[in-house]
Amino acid sequence: TTQATCWQPHAAPPVARRQRPMLRCAWTWAVVLGVALLLLRHRRGRWVDRDRWVTEESLERLISDYAQISSTHLSGTAADTATSEWLRQELAAASGLEVKFQEYTLPGPPLWIPEDDGSPSSGYGCDLVAPSGQAIPCYVVHQPPRAAVALQEVPLSQILLLHDPDVYTFSAADVYRPYLRPDGTLPYAAVIVVNAPAGQSERVTEPRPFDWNQRTATPALVPVVTVSYLSSLLLTGGNVSLRLRGRWAAPAPTRNVLAIAAPPKGCGPGPSQPIYLGTPINGFFRAAGERGAGIALLLQLAQHWNERIAPRERSSRCPCWTPIFGFTSGHEQSDSGIERMVIPYLQELAADLHIPLSEIPFISIGAGLANYAHFDGLNFAGAGSGTTSIRVSSTRPKRAAGAQLVTEVLRELSKDQRLNDLVQAEPGTLSRWTAQGAILPALHAGMPALNLVSGGLRGRFHLPSDADASSVNLTSLATFTDAFAAALHCALRGAREEADPGGTLLELVASVVR
Repeated sequence: TTQATCWQPHAAPPVARRQRPMLRCAWTWAVVLGVALLLLRHRRGRWVDRDRWVTEESLERLISDYAQISSTHLSGTAADTATSEWLRQELAAASGLEVKFQEYTLPGPPLWIPEDDGSPSSGYGCDLVAPSGQAIPCYVVHQPPRAAVALQEVPLSQILLLHDPDVYTFSAADVYRPYLRPDGTLPYAAVIVVNAPAGQSERVTEPRPFDWNQRTATPALVPVVTVSYLSSLLLTGGNVSLRLRGRWAAPAPTRNVLAIAAPPKGCGPGPSQPIYLGTPINGFFRAAGERGAGIALLLQLAQHWNERIAPRERSSRCPCWTPIFGFTSGHEQSDSGIERMVIPYLQELAADLHIPLSEIPFISIGAGLANYAHFDGLNFAGAGSGTTSIRVSSTRPKRAAGAQLVTEVLRELSKDQRLNDLVQAEPGTLSRWTAQGAILPALHAGMPALNLVSGGLRGRFHLPSDADASSVNLTSLATFTDAFAAALHCALRGAREEADPGGTLLELVASVVR
């Protein structure tokens, strides 16, 4: 059988009766061949939409602009505010988008923010001195003790040294909890976590933060900091000193940015059904590849939606869909921007439409899309080689329209042959028990979901050296952005049922001729 196609051929113009039979036959076969060529072109994975709308240059500009806003992108900081304003300006320049802020206060206890927002130039607000007297770059794990930390000449025997193979840990308390005494005390003055991915330990000198659920973290009993493997080699014999520099912020204001597309044409007077597409905007450092790649992809979709991507026609059996593009803060606080603001907003929309929240699809664009997998030299400086795959997973298919749309987007992506070496399609595998990151609030809310994230978080992920677009394979990101837009176009158009009669290509051509 033929693959599904979102391209529907227009009817050929009537042939004048006075034409000779030979000309009429030639004209008919010209139309047939033209239709066949267009169908074959689409079957090779190219969607039928005008010209090249996304380029490596456009993606590079957006990634660079995001990274240059500040040396860090922590929630609740001045850089956070500047990022949301930049996003508003980018979105306001596009036609047919209603742009608005969702302002809120980060939940949880007072938030520790390192000096100068943890920038590399400030030493990340963490001063660790090895027994040799050499300074070791370190980063505090949330939350530090409430009292100021200034340890002087502490024997290494009083320091708990742990090796963490590049995994997420919720808080400082989670790190040392297995080592607590029965009375709840800890027999150490501090904890140092060596956090570096396997196979790259010898190259990393920068600290790699790894705590994610900061909003439930309470002040720790002792300071917990993370260092690189290379730096940890200096922690032998003698005494160490540790001082933390920063502030407690309470309350910490922040905001999401939403861009709502204009209602699709031809849908009549009734309301259309929302589909949410979102990405987090926060990172420990410049996060060019970690966050900038996903932000650039979503910005391109939003900016070109009404002019290039939105389907002009749709199946009569397909609902009308209105995209909501979300750029959310609070990622380090378990994506509080999604849980506290986006999900309730979508619940209100669902109530107004008299549909359950489980009818609204949630598409999350995660970290490290099309990032280079390996870098050469100290601190991963270099052009890099190899590109991480993009894992695209979905919740289990169901009969509801929202779940069917998620399944259809993944099906369309899977057919695009340009993505054969880039995308790992994992239909029906996404659940709240196995997922991490920004998709979790949607899964807990029972929404049909599609998750786009790097298939292997390597390269400069969570490192200060992830500072510009050189972290990203721009060619692969442009290809994926175009393919993802095509998949959305086809799925939202809902033409699969009507445009695919279920026969061979010759049968499809024959149906056009008839």
